[in-house]
Amino acid sequence: MSRQLRKIDYQRLMAATRTLTGQCGGTEGAAEITRVNKVSMSNYGNINMPGHFAPVDVVADLEDFSQDMPVTRALATMQGCVLLQITPSEGGVFGQHLADFGKEVADVFAKMGEGLADDGDIDPQEAAAALPEVEDVLRVVVGLYDALKARAGGAT
Repeated sequence: MSRQLRKIDYQRLMAATRTLTGQCGGTEGAAEITRVNKVSMSNYGNINMPGHFAPVDVVADLEDFSQDMPVTRALATMQGCVLLQITPSEGGVFGQHLADFGKEVADVFAKMGEGLADDGDIDPQEAAAALPEVEDVLRVVVGLYDALKARAGGAT
């Protein structure tokens, strides 16, 4: 049978499932949280069992329990998306939203400036170090978006 994605993509899903299972107390702990047994949980993360993947409802149960989304994040990455966990907005403290945005953007400029200072370019390690700063900007911007959307009454 032919598959749509590359083998490495399926292996990444299994690796993310192993991470999630570990966050839930291993196969036994994960099995107690959701509807499948520990053997099934073990199979979902086993690269030697290429046709066994966790059902979406099982992933939802486990990610809710762990308060992390390694499988969902892996799926988003495979589709070329960035997954950000959004903290619900406190509403309309817009001055604070703007201050947070300015701070996070300044952090990106500082980190990127450090990387550019030595040779005028960003190497792989410097890029990796800058990514969390850029993710912080994205979170703050989405928080501002949510606050504005709430103030507008959900209008888009």
